[in-house]
Amino acid sequence: MALTLPFLLACLVGGCSVGPEYVRPEIALPESWEHLPESQRSRLVELAMGKNKIQVVDDPAHDGSLPENTQVWWEAFCDGDMKRLIARLIAANPDLHRARARIDEALAQRRTHTAAHWPHADFNARTDRGFGEFDSRGRVRASRPRSKEEFWQLDAGWELDLFGEHARKVEASDRQAQATIESWRDTLVFLIGEIGLYYIEMRVNEERARLAVEFAEAYRDVARITALKEERGAASRLEVEESEARLRRQEAFIPEYERLAAQARHQLARLLATSSRGLSKYLTRSGPVPTPPPTIYAGIPAEVMRARADIRAAEDRIAAQVARVGEATAQLYPKLRLSGAITFESLATGDVTSFVRRTIGGGAGLTKRIFHAGADKARVAEQDALLQQTIRQYESAVYQAMNEVNDALADLHYGYQRRESLDDAVLSSANASRRVRDAYRSGLVDISKLLRVVEEDFEIQTEHLFARNLLAKASVRLYKATGGGQLPLPPKETPINLVATEVPGDYRPLSVLFSLGADEKWTLHRRRMLAARKRATETRELLHGVERAPTLPNFRRQPLQKSKAYPFARAYFPQGD
Repeated sequence: MALTLPFLLACLVGGCSVGPEYVRPEIALPESWEHLPESQRSRLVELAMGKNKIQVVDDPAHDGSLPENTQVWWEAFCDGDMKRLIARLIAANPDLHRARARIDEALAQRRTHTAAHWPHADFNARTDRGFGEFDSRGRVRASRPRSKEEFWQLDAGWELDLFGEHARKVEASDRQAQATIESWRDTLVFLIGEIGLYYIEMRVNEERARLAVEFAEAYRDVARITALKEERGAASRLEVEESEARLRRQEAFIPEYERLAAQARHQLARLLATSSRGLSKYLTRSGPVPTPPPTIYAGIPAEVMRARADIRAAEDRIAAQVARVGEATAQLYPKLRLSGAITFESLATGDVTSFVRRTIGGGAGLTKRIFHAGADKARVAEQDALLQQTIRQYESAVYQAMNEVNDALADLHYGYQRRESLDDAVLSSANASRRVRDAYRSGLVDISKLLRVVEEDFEIQTEHLFARNLLAKASVRLYKATGGGQLPLPPKETPINLVATEVPGDYRPLSVLFSLGADEKWTLHRRRMLAARKRATETRELLHGVERAPTLPNFRRQPLQKSKAYPFARAYFPQGD
């Protein structure tokens, strides 16, 4: 008892927390990605030679400056339709709105846990009046004199957080709320990438349909020439039927490609929460296959792991689960509760009032769970097992991210090599097809050779289109795999689109949503922008000790609003929907 009392007093004054403390997981990562030349891993590397090149920055000594348009990566495709579709997605997609509602839910849960940390008070009051009474025969008669009873009580209580149970609850809700925010960012990155992929798929199939129409015209010209030759006796009926069969077969490709293009449009309409007809106001009638940018910043693996929202969310879930282990551990220790009450109770009969109770009191209570058949320790073991599961989920997310980046880089690496070869093949096959058709008109070659050359020309051009499709989609997948084009994290500067979390020195990029400015409701009053700029400048000076903060860019198109319900992190959210 002599040792227990000072320990309880120390906990009462300073507070203490039991259970494990969160430590950021460490996973061994490679120094650079695959498919990069060994001699050029620390500088700009060229993944393909010749006129078609893509460069991936893989420089550990990079100064940390963001490449141009890296946050709004779709700008690099220079496609107005893609930009309109993404702006519409952010404004109308129901999955994004649902993810945003989950943030509000998580913040509300945090407030309930925070409230339990403080004292509480309750007020109870009642009044009873007597109007009648039963006589000996069971009949009701008015009571004389009438009676009145009044009661009210003010209760107050406070459970002291001696061993950090409530603090660990708040900590868990903090990190769970942050994980929910990261999940919203991950959803945004995923959906924007899906828009890019489906849009490319639609344009590719429209191009395939146009290519099929073009070659159908070529086969129609061959069939017409063959029919004229038959009339002059220079061709057989078999040659005419063969040319007609090739024509019909080529025409059959057209509805199939149009069907695939329509399915891609339907997927776009679903993501944009509109109908296929309503999608037309965001699209031009036809357009080319988007051309990927020649330079993409891929970063080093360690940078990508910090830039991906799904990995940050998995890390926050680990921290939340560590806090839950501490919360379960704290239940093994005593609980101290303080209570107090002010009570008033009176009974009035006619003009006579008697006071039953008029008291002010308080006290303290100590509770310690003694025997519950091992339930308390089992609860700790349960939370620890959940922690191990969460850690494994984090590791799985890291390896999945590495696989996605490597796959996208491999597609780009080999895709550019393949397309470079097909560039020359397309030119050669087009010239050969034209010459063989001229020779067929002159009777120098038979129809079998002509049809074979035209078919090979169509296949080569189709393969070239597939190569362009692969490169465009691989670029989008690389942007998604590297966190949505938000690399790198500046080491010494805090732009307005980065948020400082509760971990010192850890900066997390906000969503690309704030660079769009697609709707008037996302804009801020000038005074709010100036206040946000001042806060960001003060934060940089405080954290990095710079004498003069670098000038922030003009961010009129970065609509930010500080969340009043989220004081534990400098987080900014878009205005209400």
